[in-house]
Amino acid sequence: MSPVGSPRLAIVDHITNPYLPSQSMSDRVTATEVTAMELLDVNNGSGQSYGFVVYRKTGLQVPSTPTLEITGTVHDMAIVIVDGVRKTEPITSVQQVTGFGYWQLRYNLKGLYDGPVLLNGEVLQDWEILALQFKKKWIQSLSDWQEVSESSGPTLYRASLEVEGAPRDTFINMSTWGKGNVFVNGFNIGRYFSVGPTHTLYVPAPLLSQGANEILVFELFSPSSEIIFTDTPILDNS
Repeated sequence: MSPVGSPRLAIVDHITNPYLPSQSMSDRVTATEVTAMELLDVNNGSGQSYGFVVYRKTGLQVPSTPTLEITGTVHDMAIVIVDGVRKTEPITSVQQVTGFGYWQLRYNLKGLYDGPVLLNGEVLQDWEILALQFKKKWIQSLSDWQEVSESSGPTLYRASLEVEGAPRDTFINMSTWGKGNVFVNGFNIGRYFSVGPTHTLYVPAPLLSQGANEILVFELFSPSSEIIFTDTPILDNS
């Protein structure tokens, strides 16, 4: 059963490009070339093992007809953003992000590596690289929230769920969103993808508390205006 029936929560505010203003300096590194997330000098030298990695280059003189080429490996998906505007198209099918095979562990890295990034044939160097791990302490420190407006790039959205009485297990229906992750009171409850087959994320009662509960959605492509709770899971597209 849902904690308060089947509420629809309006999105209250958002942070565009949340990794830029508030990312901990310990999760930022500089490197001549793009580097896989597992090889970044973060987490006391152990690298990044989950989340997203941001490769940032500023101060560029972009030609009027630019061509960006990633010559190395892309694992598993890349989104290109120029001056806050997404330039890559949203993913629309499961086939675009899945595959079959096997690899030695040392070749199964994530992010960009094994080759430079080119802008109109010129090698781009001296990158700022950010390990976007959504650690609970970092999430709780975010303070750059703004009134919701149209956003092109990856954006973090926030809503509040008011629970009266003892919390109960529930589900969040993400079928009207695009692709991303959901956090309940700082805890990552999982990923969602509009193409399915499943469209709900399970929220166990111990993650909720009486009173206000913070719901965050990190959306990569197509946001919705609300977060929908439901009593039952949606396990297929029918």
